[in-house]
Amino acid sequence: MEPALIYRALCVLLLREQNVTFIQDVVSMLHGVLLTATELFILRDQLRTLEGKDSISLFECVFRCWCYRPIALLGLCLLSQNYAQAAEIALMLSQVDMTLDVLVEIDKLVNMIESPILAYVRMDLLSACHQRSLSTVLSALLMLMPQSDAFHTLHKRLQAVPALTVVGS
Repeated sequence: MEPALIYRALCVLLLREQNVTFIQDVVSMLHGVLLTATELFILRDQLRTLEGKDSISLFECVFRCWCYRPIALLGLCLLSQNYAQAAEIALMLSQVDMTLDVLVEIDKLVNMIESPILAYVRMDLLSACHQRSLSTVLSALLMLMPQSDAFHTLHKRLQAVPALTVVGS
């Protein structure tokens, strides 16, 4: 069975679920698998390129479900290179109750941004058309995180962004 069909079916079922905590837990798990499983490369690529009606429909289905977990939603937007949307979500994160679970999710997302799977996100920091939105996302995450290894990694990443491109955008 195709991973895209499995993710779509699970998201449709989760959106019918009444137990919000259950939805949040499953979304966290599905998001972690999406970002780490080598078997899901084609699914990640499909969500990144959004070529064709099926890919767009899948993205919309996953997006609605991921809304139950703002950090997972942010990760989905980064994965799909929807950086302007990611920036809007990142700026709203201050309204989220910063529980230990949320902070752990942010830490995991920062580590994923530093992984080979999301290398293109880091490279997009060099692109004038993406840099402002991406810098907003990463800066917002930095402001929400306690000082930890992930904080310092993200801080170093932001310092490596060419300043002229940020100012010139």
